[in-house]
Amino acid sequence: MKQKAQPLTRLVTLLATLLATLLVSAIILLALPLEGRAERPPLSTKSEYTLLVCSDPHIMAPELVVQEGPAFEETLRSDRKLLLESVQIFDQLIKEALEIRPDLFLICGDLTKDGELASYHYLTQQLDRLTEAGIKVLVVPGNHDVNNPLAQIYLGDHTTATEHVTPEQFVQIMAPYGYDSSSSISRGPALCYVSEPLPGLRVIGIDACQYEDNIANNYPTTAGRLDEERVQWIEDQVRQANAQGKQVIAMMHHGIVEHFPGQSLLAKEYLIQDYDRIAERLAEAGLQYVFTGHFHAQDIAAKSYNQSVIHDIETGSTVTYPCPYRLVQVTPTELRISSRQIALAMPSHRASEGTISLQDYAYQHLELGINDLVRFLTEHLESQDSTSVITPYKGVINQAIPALKPLFMEIYANHLQGDEQGLHHNPDSTARVTEPYPGDLFDQTKGLIQGMLPSLTQQIELFETALYDTSESDNNVSLPYDHTARLDRQRLAKSKP
Repeated sequence: MKQKAQPLTRLVTLLATLLATLLVSAIILLALPLEGRAERPPLSTKSEYTLLVCSDPHIMAPELVVQEGPAFEETLRSDRKLLLESVQIFDQLIKEALEIRPDLFLICGDLTKDGELASYHYLTQQLDRLTEAGIKVLVVPGNHDVNNPLAQIYLGDHTTATEHVTPEQFVQIMAPYGYDSSSSISRGPALCYVSEPLPGLRVIGIDACQYEDNIANNYPTTAGRLDEERVQWIEDQVRQANAQGKQVIAMMHHGIVEHFPGQSLLAKEYLIQDYDRIAERLAEAGLQYVFTGHFHAQDIAAKSYNQSVIHDIETGSTVTYPCPYRLVQVTPTELRISSRQIALAMPSHRASEGTISLQDYAYQHLELGINDLVRFLTEHLESQDSTSVITPYKGVINQAIPALKPLFMEIYANHLQGDEQGLHHNPDSTARVTEPYPGDLFDQTKGLIQGMLPSLTQQIELFETALYDTSESDNNVSLPYDHTARLDRQRLAKSKP
């Protein structure tokens, strides 16, 4: 007579049958075509997060200017930023952030004027206001921030060196803002890291700066690069995040996609070296959105590679017109991006105007820079001898330079504020240029200027390109987030000629 199976035996048999069934099912599933099953797990993010993104605050400690004078004036002429106002402007940005209460606050590099230890003191004081309010903060370095030999104190007609921050000091000072173990998942090569500041949202902080030879060269390197180790590390982090069902974005200082035709020739130091090849690799790894700065303009550009696309979302500087920042609503399906301008009353450079907006104040500051350029061109022209190739055209050029000043100003302002299709500075502003463009004079003068300053001709072409920005939007746009990073259609945020 056959004995009944004991309960333990029956349980073992049941488990064995179940395991066998699961094994067979797994084999069958693995044999199915890739498109027949889900490539990655579903996103684990909450319904929506708000990000505040800013860049290039260039914080300068007030005590660095012991006495204003020729030395500091020369700095302003060569580096047209609102440096004296940087602390005040950033303070207002923090106030606005505390009112908005974003889930995450991002700074895309150039945290300080020139990497001065004293300037970091002011920066961290402001960032601590955010963290104390429960707002998470992540930063990456810019080309001004580390090993900068230009860190100096201004003493009227001369300067003296002051302590600058090393890479090791940067990590220590910025520990609460992406670099310590509590806020980051891991440190990568150079000053890179990956963090999950919010559940389901993975942020890759990328250091593309070249600061190793700054001290030896006695000048900070403007251009950026990513060596093979960093590129591979970023690829790995993107793939891991996608495999885990995380929504992934990146932030870095330098651009990774051209923002206008010919940028790689006219302003290559604002893109990482070999940018197109690296952008393709990161796009194919599944990275879709990189927040950048460096060029001080509001501009969104994208590049498609086969079925993948990568977006470079550049944010302007808080100390350069129009002093903007971005708000980004992150949902499982899209990024909704809007632009704001820091709201602050400032004294006008023109005595008759009293108090004006920060945007008008910054616009007038740009005008001062254009005036300096006009003076330089005029003086250069006058210095040419009678044998110069441009001698026959001196009269025309002398007339053209001041006439073209409003055109330069308007084009430059348009690009900085990310206006599309001819949008201009606030029409209620006293700073707005209302005269029509001297287009014919502009076209006639380009060729003549080439004989005087070939490099300036390139800048004119840059400005001209910015004038004819025909993109849909650089300031207010919704961009789809494709978790699988597999696109069956071309999806570009903008398409520039």
